[in-house]
Amino acid sequence: MPMSDPARAELLRLLTTTQDRMPDIPLEEKEAYLYSISYRDFLGKHLDISEPEVFVALQYLTTDTSVGIEAARAGDALFYLCLPGVKATGMPAYEDRDDERYPHVRARKPYGRIAIANSDAGARAMLESAVEQAHRAVAELS
Repeated sequence: MPMSDPARAELLRLLTTTQDRMPDIPLEEKEAYLYSISYRDFLGKHLDISEPEVFVALQYLTTDTSVGIEAARAGDALFYLCLPGVKATGMPAYEDRDDERYPHVRARKPYGRIAIANSDAGARAMLESAVEQAHRAVAELS
C-alpha cells in the first residue's frame, strides 16, 4: 500500500518508539487506563499519530475484537492482539506468555466445571494453539 512520507514517518515512530509516552499516568493506573480508551485514541493522544493512512493501515488488525481501532480498547489491542505501541506505555514487558497479567491467561481460568479451550485462550490464532488449549482445559477439569 503506497504511503506518504509523513505517514511513513509516523508508522516508523509507532513501530520503533521505546520511550514512555504516558509519563503522567502512574504505573499502577496504566493498565486500567488503557482498557478505558480506544486504540485509536491511544495512538492519537500518546503517539501523536494523525495521518489517515496510518489509521487505515491499522483499522482491520483488530478484527478479533469484532470492531475497528476506533472502538477496540487499547489494552486489548496492545496486550492481546499485540499491535504496535506497547513499548510506548512505559509498562514492563511480560516475558512469559502465561503471565497472569495477560487477559487471555486470566480469562481461561476454570469456573467450576467450565474451562475455556480455543486458540484465543493461547493468544495465537493457530490450530496447534487450539489443540494445546483443549488439552490444558481437559487436564484442568480431570
